[in-house]
Amino acid sequence: MTLPQGNLATRTMQNAFVVPTACSTVLLACRMLLLALLVCQAQPNSTLPADVDALVGFVTGFTAVEGTVLAAWDVNADPCAGQWPGVMCSCEDLPSSIQPGCHNTANASGSLRVKGLDLGPVVSGTSRPLEGTILPALGSLSELAYLDLSNNKLSGTVPDALARLTQLQWLLLNSNQLTGLLPSYLGSLLKLHKAMLQNNKFYGSIPAGWCGGTVVYDVSNNYALCGPVPKCLVNSSRLGTIAGTYLSPTALSPDSSIGGACDLMPPDCDADVGCTIWTPKYWTSQSIVTFNFTGFMDYESGISHYDWGIGSTPSAVDVFPLTRVTADRVLKDIKYPSGGIKKMLVTPVVYNLTTLSLLEGPSYYVTVVAYNGAGPPLSTNTTSLPVKVDTSGPLPAAVYNTYNFQQASTTDMAQSLQASWDNFTDAQSGVAGYTVQFFQQARSSRNGSITLVNLTDLLELGLVNRVQAKLGQKLQEGDMYFAQVTAVNGGGLNTTVKGQPISVERSMEGAVGAGKTALIVVMCGVGCLALGALLSVLIMRSSVHQQAMREKERQQEAKQLKALMYALVSHSDMPGIQHGMGSSTLMAPPTQGADAADKEVAFVFTDIESSTELSNQDPDAFKQLQEVHDQIMREGIAKHHGYEIITEGDSFQVAFATCQAAVAFCIDIQYRLLEMTWSKDVLKLNACKAVRGSTGEILFAGPRVRMGVHWAREGTVAVRLHNLTRHKVYAGPAVQIALDVSEAAHGGQIVLSEDAVAKLSENMAMAGFPVIRLVGLYQLPSIPCPVFLFSVTEVVGKPLRRQFTSLRKIKQVWPPQSYKVCVCLWRPMGGCYARHRLHIMLVHGDMATKP
Repeated sequence: MTLPQGNLATRTMQNAFVVPTACSTVLLACRMLLLALLVCQAQPNSTLPADVDALVGFVTGFTAVEGTVLAAWDVNADPCAGQWPGVMCSCEDLPSSIQPGCHNTANASGSLRVKGLDLGPVVSGTSRPLEGTILPALGSLSELAYLDLSNNKLSGTVPDALARLTQLQWLLLNSNQLTGLLPSYLGSLLKLHKAMLQNNKFYGSIPAGWCGGTVVYDVSNNYALCGPVPKCLVNSSRLGTIAGTYLSPTALSPDSSIGGACDLMPPDCDADVGCTIWTPKYWTSQSIVTFNFTGFMDYESGISHYDWGIGSTPSAVDVFPLTRVTADRVLKDIKYPSGGIKKMLVTPVVYNLTTLSLLEGPSYYVTVVAYNGAGPPLSTNTTSLPVKVDTSGPLPAAVYNTYNFQQASTTDMAQSLQASWDNFTDAQSGVAGYTVQFFQQARSSRNGSITLVNLTDLLELGLVNRVQAKLGQKLQEGDMYFAQVTAVNGGGLNTTVKGQPISVERSMEGAVGAGKTALIVVMCGVGCLALGALLSVLIMRSSVHQQAMREKERQQEAKQLKALMYALVSHSDMPGIQHGMGSSTLMAPPTQGADAADKEVAFVFTDIESSTELSNQDPDAFKQLQEVHDQIMREGIAKHHGYEIITEGDSFQVAFATCQAAVAFCIDIQYRLLEMTWSKDVLKLNACKAVRGSTGEILFAGPRVRMGVHWAREGTVAVRLHNLTRHKVYAGPAVQIALDVSEAAHGGQIVLSEDAVAKLSENMAMAGFPVIRLVGLYQLPSIPCPVFLFSVTEVVGKPLRRQFTSLRKIKQVWPPQSYKVCVCLWRPMGGCYARHRLHIMLVHGDMATKP
């Protein structure tokens, strides 16, 4: 915009207004303020200075004016002179429908008043929309009858200062990004006829103040509007459509299906039971799923409806999409963890997946989503424990009519029957137990017909695979007897096998029967063959015996060594020393909050090495690997009284009350992973292949898990309970240190921080006497000065001679690469981040030094 040359004031205005496009709002405010100073002396037929001030304050609310309709406003011209586009100072300039209610008035000096602002699409045309907020200064235009700011990009709330626009007849704010509650004062503006507020982001309900006056409102397409429409506006021409909102009409209308309460919080879970889904461990059909759920509640707007779906991972619905729950709820007694019982509404779901067939083998998870009656509706979801599919009973096995897994034709027992059977198998859910029942095939003396008689009740034997049942009657000579064995799998499916019948012949009592004679002959022949085979095996057994003796001697030596160490520490001042691994301290349960036990904890962070590569190489084998890994980890956590903080993929974060329990847990997990019998598919993975040492012992087999241990001293860790899950959440520098230590470890390696070793050294017996070696002085990202890091290599009496290179991802400060650490001892001395003075002997060539 170019200004004519003039006096000093004009040139000053030129310098103030010719600015780059990127100038700030402050410069824009200075520009308009200068204009107000120049027109402060009102002239006849010019704009009233108060109106000019109001326009100046109004414009400063926009972030930039370049490219907008405001860029054409001429600072040398009077706003009412017709050179400020969009400013109307005469009633004749207003829309014809509001001209009758407008009067051209002037004050004593003859100054003109601003009657309308048309900054909507009619004036702006192809100009860039206005961006910014509506400032309260606009409320000072006391003669304003028409205000159009529609189809811009205005944000923020509508200021209360607009309540002073007592002459306002039309208010057009539609198609912006305005937020906040609807202005209640609009119903108090007596001359207001139309208020267009649609296509914005207003929230809340329609204010009761709108019942006054004759204003016609349009609030459609404000997604967050909620609650009932005031009765005064129901079936009234003053309120247009409420489509695109969650307003609830109080009378039947085309929009009666839309609505929601004004509720800002999603559904909550029951404080005692939580949001719970009960599923069986196994579904016995590939198309029919069953589960129950309960615990969702919302006291503000109630539960509107539930959706459910099935996923391959927790909270996912990638197997079966979310589907509306239509089942009726039933009232049941629910037992919650603390031991109490309460009546709750439970929703049972039985659903036929007509278009989907679940697979046997993978784990599935049911997710339930509860929606409240809010507008817009808010949701809370929960996920079940894993469920697998098993559609068939166990594979049958042979059933014998004797106690020693052999078949016989007769028995000489008078009041008991025996049965034994090979183990039934079930690859999917395993065999949960066996039941047995004995029957008699009684032959009628009259017509020879056979009657089946039940001799015993159903005998539940667990996993025992043989039984001898004593009867309350004598067995009948000549009748046949048999056992019926039923195997039940984890899914409740069963397989029944009938045993071979056996008869009783009591007339042979006291004599050797023909059957026994034949058995003796057969046994003699078998004995001769066995004798020959035994002679051929003697040499092999001799070598095996020698090897077993050597192993026994080694175990005896390890046992004596450990006993000696326990005897030594039993005379020391170490507290809590007992035989074996010592007593463990339990972590406080989450319901107790952050108590004194959480001021100092031991962190263990773990991760599977090259997990991404393993997953890409063979997803099925990796899934099998991860399931076994997770089971071993959680069994170890329970055994050593740890607390599972969080699990992300294949990584675990665990807290222990003592450093001894944390180290014992790490050692236990490393040995269990090594001794686990992994499938061939797992051992084919690149990072899971078996690795042997120089003497043939196995060093690695299966996944290699890196572990980091850090003792969090008081003041370095904080703990709180999650508001919804009531699960412990740890934070503080100690958490980051534990993560850094874990990231530095190699797969299969246990790395300890200085603080962990210092705490562990107070009572090595409780950790089973681990062998600790100094790795070196390293710079961790989360600590300003270097720290000593250590490694647990094995426990006394159980060698595990793994060798590792320098730690990963962190800088080694000491010792230099040409040096080798030989001996390390430590004692608490204080220093940078709880530093401990280390007495270390280094060897470099033929020279020995002490740092």
